[in-house]
Amino acid sequence: MNALNFWQIVSHFGDAQYWIGLAIVAICIYPVLSRQSRHRTAWIIFALLPAMLLSYEIVAVLKEVVALPRPCLGVIPCPSDYSFPSGHAAVAFAFALVTSCMMRKRWLSVLVFFLAVMIALSRVALDYHFMYDAVAGAFIGLGIGFFFYWSYRPIHGYLEKKRLVP
Repeated sequence: MNALNFWQIVSHFGDAQYWIGLAIVAICIYPVLSRQSRHRTAWIIFALLPAMLLSYEIVAVLKEVVALPRPCLGVIPCPSDYSFPSGHAAVAFAFALVTSCMMRKRWLSVLVFFLAVMIALSRVALDYHFMYDAVAGAFIGLGIGFFFYWSYRPIHGYLEKKRLVP
């Protein structure tokens, strides 16, 4: 495997369709889980997935507003949208922050943040983004991830109180 193939594989972990697939699977299996399992996994539906999806959407809007061309412009394959900020980095860092905060396992935190850094670097290595695109995406993902982590417990508590979730 050459370096280009390695970065392409790493980059795919930041694609939104993987996270949308996770959302569909989580929503489908959630009702059939035991009450205890639903309570333990509710953060995936109410914090993790919204953080990643909102990160992706905010980046999409910012790309249209800022409208900076990609460094690979005119080279095949080059994504057709704008460069700033990196959506892959935003999604990866939102995932890393929420997952590491909710799971509270040091080894898992190191692993998910390492993966997020690798995803952000893959976008630069593949010449799809400038480094500042990846850094900005990372900060967006961290901010949105923190917001959903911080707001999860009050929202989930309210939904439990109203008996809308177990």
